Amino acid sequence: MAPWCAEALPLNLWGTMLCSEDQSYRPARPPTIPGLHPLTSPEAAVQGQPVATQALSTPVQWAEPPNLTVVSCHILHSAGSPSAGENREQPKDQHSHAPSSSIRTRSYKDRDIDHQAGVPSLLWNCPACWAEIKHGDSMTWGFFSPWLNGRLCPGGLSCPRNSPELPAEGCSLYCSSKAAKAEMRLRHSSEERATKYRNLLSQRLAAMEAILWDEQRGAWFDYDLEKGKKNLEFYPSNLTPLWAGCFSDPSVIEKALRYLEDSKTTYQYGLSAALKSYGQQCERPGLPACTALHWPGVEGLASPASASGAEAASLGSLKQEVMWLDSVVQLMGGQGNTMTKKTQDHQSGDACVKWTHRQRKGQGMWSHGRSSECSVEALRVLLDHCGDWLASGTQRRFPSQECPAHCIKYHPMITQLGSYTWMTWELHLLLLLGLGLQSQEALPPPCERQIYCHGELLHQVQMAKLYQDDKQFVDMSLATSPDEVLQKFSELAMAYNDSIPREQLQEFVQSHFQPVGQELQTWIPEDWKDSPQFLQKISDAKLRTWAEHLHQIWRKLGKKIKPEVLSHPERYSLIYSEHPFIVPGGRFVEFYYWDSYWVMEGLLLSEMASTVKGMLQNFLNLVKTYGHIPNGGRVYYLQRSQPPLLTVMMDLYVTHTNNVSFLQENIGTLASELDFWTVNRTVSVSSGGQSYILNRYYVPYGGPRPESYTKDAELANTVPEGDQEALWAELKAGAESGWDFSSRWLVGGPNPDLLSSIRTSKMVPVDLNAFLCQAEELMSNFYSRLGNDAEATKYRNLRSQRLAAMEAILWDEQRGAWFDYDLEKGKKNLEFYPSNLTPLWAGCFSDPSVIEKALRYLEDSKILTYQYGIPTSLRNTGQQWDFPNAWAPLQDLVIRGLAKSANSRTQEVAFQLAQNWIRTNFQVYSQKSAMYEKYDISNGGQPGGGGEYEVQEGFGWTNGLALMLLDRYGDQLTSGTQLASLGPYCLVAALLISLLLQWQG
Repeated sequence: MAPWCAEALPLNLWGTMLCSEDQSYRPARPPTIPGLHPLTSPEAAVQGQPVATQALSTPVQWAEPPNLTVVSCHILHSAGSPSAGENREQPKDQHSHAPSSSIRTRSYKDRDIDHQAGVPSLLWNCPACWAEIKHGDSMTWGFFSPWLNGRLCPGGLSCPRNSPELPAEGCSLYCSSKAAKAEMRLRHSSEERATKYRNLLSQRLAAMEAILWDEQRGAWFDYDLEKGKKNLEFYPSNLTPLWAGCFSDPSVIEKALRYLEDSKTTYQYGLSAALKSYGQQCERPGLPACTALHWPGVEGLASPASASGAEAASLGSLKQEVMWLDSVVQLMGGQGNTMTKKTQDHQSGDACVKWTHRQRKGQGMWSHGRSSECSVEALRVLLDHCGDWLASGTQRRFPSQECPAHCIKYHPMITQLGSYTWMTWELHLLLLLGLGLQSQEALPPPCERQIYCHGELLHQVQMAKLYQDDKQFVDMSLATSPDEVLQKFSELAMAYNDSIPREQLQEFVQSHFQPVGQELQTWIPEDWKDSPQFLQKISDAKLRTWAEHLHQIWRKLGKKIKPEVLSHPERYSLIYSEHPFIVPGGRFVEFYYWDSYWVMEGLLLSEMASTVKGMLQNFLNLVKTYGHIPNGGRVYYLQRSQPPLLTVMMDLYVTHTNNVSFLQENIGTLASELDFWTVNRTVSVSSGGQSYILNRYYVPYGGPRPESYTKDAELANTVPEGDQEALWAELKAGAESGWDFSSRWLVGGPNPDLLSSIRTSKMVPVDLNAFLCQAEELMSNFYSRLGNDAEATKYRNLRSQRLAAMEAILWDEQRGAWFDYDLEKGKKNLEFYPSNLTPLWAGCFSDPSVIEKALRYLEDSKILTYQYGIPTSLRNTGQQWDFPNAWAPLQDLVIRGLAKSANSRTQEVAFQLAQNWIRTNFQVYSQKSAMYEKYDISNGGQPGGGGEYEVQEGFGWTNGLALMLLDRYGDQLTSGTQLASLGPYCLVAALLISLLLQWQG
């Protein structure tokens, strides 16, 4: 018979497709599901390119998956490989990949299944049926109703149909494995392989949402390939994606809780494996220990990804956990040393509990914890937290002996019960003991480096407030190795019983740390020149002289990292960068991500393209190493990024230099950075019966920010202890936004004037999505320029999808602007922020009339009445990204957005806004001889204030925007009348004196 190949799902929901010589060994061919991408091969996945499905000749062994990090979906229609323990050699008359036609040797009674469900035996001499049974066994659900439904005899083992089902848990584990592999590859500096797995993960998420997710019911469901529809029966495995971290919208957790409530799963002793019973072991009334099916329904609800979810979800999760644990506790103290694979109400046994702990790293990534000894008493202490939910008699049911344990602060899971001799993979997930409320979930620290990111040394030094600015300590380098410093600190702590006096702590830091800035050296850019051409465009003599001084400041802001940071990185919080760079200034002596875009704009006007290229290369190297660009150049910034402008930076550089070869060399890295936002910062929003994919800021890492440690720790003392981790994660998300902090992230909280109400990750920000929309358009243009039409089309389609999503979710036709969307409240935040008009700046709109509508929005909001700049918001909360402060990048978003209009009036408004900002900058510089990161526009224009630190001088992005506006409107801008009495010569003299003082400083 001619070879027959299973028709692939267009998007690879499975790992591998196989061919068979004999069609009779196969169930019906699965239907193609329209609207999805083709199967992606490993080679093509590196480039993110879909290719045609290929049949693989590699033999696939039928076996239970060995562990969490490598398990993938079971292979579609591979149901015939030998059982575990059987002879793995295939009969000579079959291909190596063909399904086995034999009966399971360990269950030879398969041939005797006679009249289940009143149907004559179908299994005698039925190789296809035996293959189906093996397929069900390989999924470790041997057996239960999901694999039996759909035949004429539903529930009967004589009618198996396992391979036509796409199981939610198999796809979820595969999804989680790709995330884990991506991280492992990054750790081994294999960016290409990491990109491959990130692409596979992104595709899997999209496939599961399209095929398995049911928005109305709030759960994922197995998909029946033959019938072309979901199996809507309840199984705990329907919630496996929560546990695996295979979702992008945190609101699905609350939806899943409602699904459990609607499914009436409130059984006293835990979640049932199914709600129907056909006499199979893995269904009602059995508890799902046999396949660890309890874990997705429980840990998923308490997932770190849901750290900020509703309290109701936390309580529901805890209650389900306790019911399950109590049913197991009742087994402890009985007779015998074995425990049955499944648990039913009437059973009893005895067990000594061994623990395995794995710590969640976010997005389904895991690592082993440390080993130590734990007693069963620890279990009793944890169970005591369950209070009224424990049925009765917990203490007397525990065995008295101690058991070996691995103890860390995250979710423990029981992996072995008693002297059970047959340990298979499902027991590694048998019992979950995540007894804290989800809001009490301990999240991983900002980085793994003790001293700089977490640990007792950091805590004691920062809480002692040895320095006015917390950033000073974590920017110091070590005088010796971290191990030696930690050892000396441990001895000091022991000598003072962990309460080290402030004076001794100060002496310790002075002895073991170097002053700030020792790892950096001042660098004067080699491509700096005296008189760049743009200066000649500036008509106003005062402004032209001022522009010359701004051009001089680049020489002060240049930094180069010393080589010892490369040779001994463990001694520094600074991340090594090969090329010199321009810093913002003040306390910010390292590079910062989104600041650098406006710095680069100014540098190119100063004709310093080589400096820009070096800074770009540094960022590209960071993506290759970490998969994204950190917030800034310190290890404590590693787990959060900033607004994604790398692609825009590349476009800026290539437009200026026409260096297409540099673009071609790095196009894949640009794609990798966008993948980071797709995989880790994506959220699904529903409107009008349709789901849209957008992005948000989200940093699921705990602990205080090291650079603002005392402020975060003190703020956490104002909220319940169980909410502290979530608070710290939201603060980091706020920092990732670049708006740290603003009422923009407080609106909708308990008190929108208090920072403790921060809820950044609950908002879908306009500016973030506009930046990504712009990046997708640029990537399409880049690939077209490089001759890669397939990738150009891909990014063009992504941009079109985002445009549609932004119009449906963020755009408000009545008001004429875009607004952040509140995920929890399901509505827009209608407060004014300049970021509401970012799509104009990014060119992320299709109707040019929106620019005039945006102008009317500014007029209606009374924004044009402010004479010294556009305010950051209209709320005065004391946060630095609120009124009365104005920031350079936000002025640019509005000014250049309006300037895109063909309407002369709108262009005139853009110019007037530029004039206001230039005049404010110029006046303050004339008074203070400095440029600032922000300005107070409430009373004539002054250096800004508020927030966590004093206003900083420098200042990179302020200088860059000033040069941009002077270049764009140089023939129109004036220095104003306020300084007219000084006369031009006096002003020039004053500016020269101030510059001289700067150089002497």
